[in-house]
Amino acid sequence: MGSLILDGMAIDLHFPPDLETLRAVWLRFATEECGTYTPLYRTICEAVAEHREVLQLTADGPSHARQPNLLLAAAHYLVLRRRSRGASLGDTEPNQTLDELGSIYEAGRGDDAGQAFIAAVLANRSEIVSLLETRFTQTNECGRSAPLALALHAIASANADTAGRRATLALIDAGCSAGLNLGVDRYRVDFGASGACGPEDGTTVSSELTGPNAAKTLPLPDALDCLGWRIGLERAPVDLDDDAAIDWLLACIWPEHGYRLERAVAGFAALRADPPTIVQGDMVDDLSAVIDQAPNDMLVTVLTSWAVAYLRPVDRKRFVEVLHAASMTRPIVWLSMEAPGVVQGLDLPDFVIDSPTSPSLVGSLRFDRGKVEATTLGWTHPHGAWFAPV
Repeated sequence: MGSLILDGMAIDLHFPPDLETLRAVWLRFATEECGTYTPLYRTICEAVAEHREVLQLTADGPSHARQPNLLLAAAHYLVLRRRSRGASLGDTEPNQTLDELGSIYEAGRGDDAGQAFIAAVLANRSEIVSLLETRFTQTNECGRSAPLALALHAIASANADTAGRRATLALIDAGCSAGLNLGVDRYRVDFGASGACGPEDGTTVSSELTGPNAAKTLPLPDALDCLGWRIGLERAPVDLDDDAAIDWLLACIWPEHGYRLERAVAGFAALRADPPTIVQGDMVDDLSAVIDQAPNDMLVTVLTSWAVAYLRPVDRKRFVEVLHAASMTRPIVWLSMEAPGVVQGLDLPDFVIDSPTSPSLVGSLRFDRGKVEATTLGWTHPHGAWFAPV
C-alpha cells in the first residue's frame, strides 16, 4: 500500500485523525489491496470501515498507527502469541474473542470474520493500543526476492566494465527489517516453466514471469553471483532469537497465506544459521554513514522494498538528497520496489497487468555526480508472486 489517492487528493501513509478519511482508507484497502487476494481481510476491512469506535481507536494513536496494516497485524499478533506461545507464557486464561478469531484465521474464512475481528480488538483494547503505539509495519517478505534477483542481475549487467564483466554490487537494504531480502541469492527462485535460479537447496520462492515482455528476462542466470558485500539498515533490528519479535514479523503476513508464513519461518531459520550484518539506524539520517562503509571497488546499490512508502513526503525528499550527495564521489544506484508515484522520476510501463491487488513498480535510479538516470524494470506483485518486465 503506497500513497493513496482519495477524491483526487494525494495522502501519504501518516493519516490524519479524521474518521471519514480513515473510513475511506479502509474501504480502499479492502477493495484495491485485499480484493480477491485475501477475501478474509477484505471482509474485515469493510467491517472496520463502518465501525466508528475501532476507527477512533486508530485515530487516537500516532499517525503511522492509522495504516490498516498495523491494526490487522496487531490482532494477528495476539492470536499468534496465544496459539504458539500461550502455554510457555503461562497464558491459560480463557480469551473467547481471540480464540474465535484464531479459528477463523486458521480456516481462512468465516461469515462473521468482521465482527469477530472487531470483538477481539475491543476486548483486548489495552494490548492493541500498546502495539499500535510501539510497533511499525515490518513486512519482511521472502517472495520479493524473485523480482529483486532479476533486478539486481540487470543492474550488474547494465553497469558492466569495458571488458563486459558485470559490476560487483555492494548491497544496502534500507529499512531491511530482519534482513530476509539481504539473502536474495540464497533462495531458489522458481519461475515455473520459465526456469529457476539460485541454489537448489535454498528456500524455494515461487513466482511467475508474465506480461508482454516476459521472455526478455530469459535465459535466467544459474545463480545471482553479482553480490560482493551486503548490509542492512534498520530502525528496530530484529533479534532472531526473540520469539516475540519473530511473531510480530509473522503477524504482518496475512493469515490466509499459509504458504507465506511457512516460507518466512524457513527464511528466519536460514538467517539464524548465517545472519546478515544489520546496522541500527534511521534509513535517512544514517544512510550516508553506511554508504561510506561500502568497498570502493563495488557499485553501491541501495535497495528499498516497501520502505520509502512509509516515510513522510519530506523524508522521501531527504532520502533522495542523501543519494545525490553520496554520488558526488562514487556512482550510487537506488533499486526500488514501491507503489507507483513513491519514487519520482520512474516512468510507468506502457502496459497494465490484471491483478487482484495493486501492483508495485520496480525500477532503478543511477546517481552520478549530479546526474540521474532512471530505468523502469517492470511491474511486480507486492509479495513477488509475479514479475512483468518492461
